[in-house]
Amino acid sequence: MEEKELVEMVKSNFGKGDYFFTFSYPEKDKERKLEATIRDVERFIERQEEWLENNEKNNLKCIATIKESPKKHIHVFTNFPDRDLLERLWDKKGRAMTGRILTDEQLEEVTRYMHRKGHKKILLSPGIEPNDSKQN
Repeated sequence: MEEKELVEMVKSNFGKGDYFFTFSYPEKDKERKLEATIRDVERFIERQEEWLENNEKNNLKCIATIKESPKKHIHVFTNFPDRDLLERLWDKKGRAMTGRILTDEQLEEVTRYMHRKGHKKILLSPGIEPNDSKQN
C-alpha cells in the first residue's frame, strides 16, 4: 500500500480521541517469524472485537502495521475505548506505548511514520474502508 493511500485511509477512519499504540515483543522473541507475528496481530484484533461485542460497544476500527527493523514491533490505530485494557489485550509481554490522537496533523505525522521503511504487512479490521467517514 502506498503512503498516500494509507494516510487517506487513516484520516477517513480515525481522528481526535482515537489511540495510536506501539507494541513490541520481549527480547527472547526478537527472531519471531513474520507469519507468527501476523497471527498474533490478527488474534489481538479479534480480542478487541470480542470485548466490544460482549460489552455492547461500537464496532472496532483498527489498522496495524508490522515493522521488522531494527526490532520487530507493531503500530496500531484503533477506536477501542479503553487504553489500559487494550494494553492488557496485547498478551506478548513486550513493551506497550500508547498515545491519544489530538490533531489531524498528528494523525498524518504518525501515519507517515508508520509507513517508513521496514514495514512488512498492513492489517485492517473488518470495519475499515478507504473512504469511511469518521465515527467519533
